[in-house]
Amino acid sequence: MYSTALAVQALYLADNITLPIAPDAAVIRGKLIDGSTAQPLAGISIGIEPSPGDSVITDSNGEFLVQGLQPNSYTLTYAADGYLTATQAFEVRAAQLLDLGSIGLTLAPTTALIRGVVTEATAGSPVSGATIEAVTANGTVQALTDVNGQYRLVVEQGATVLNVSAAGYQSLSASANVVAGTSVSFSP
Repeated sequence: MYSTALAVQALYLADNITLPIAPDAAVIRGKLIDGSTAQPLAGISIGIEPSPGDSVITDSNGEFLVQGLQPNSYTLTYAADGYLTATQAFEVRAAQLLDLGSIGLTLAPTTALIRGVVTEATAGSPVSGATIEAVTANGTVQALTDVNGQYRLVVEQGATVLNVSAAGYQSLSASANVVAGTSVSFSP
């Protein structure tokens, strides 16, 4: 019985563990978050110098992984629309796993962030592909919700009208006075 459990565990691990590209190469991981709300920043491109090749983009949880790094000094640059750019410099050794933890970005003092989740009114299920439009005195910006119904818009400060639309659903509008350097939650 015990040997069967060990065999099952070994098979599970073999299917669910990602082995490094090169066993002697370093790996860096971290999570990019909004510094004031601690919400993950998904889909953000991270610059790395010297570049190991492929670009690095945060996943839906704001997490990123850089593999195959040779021992060297590196600089990561985190740049997201509406946020101040941040950098980190460090050295890695062969076969090192460097966990940077959560990296919080600060909203730029001239913009505001509008974020939220669009859900069905009755079931509460996320609505994927809904269009969120923010209309300000300086123009219009749009975003589509992801598979989890989440969206993020960076807008200039001031009076803002938010329009939400999705195929098969009733459209919705709301207005707010958005203050620069803040994050506003709008989840219809």
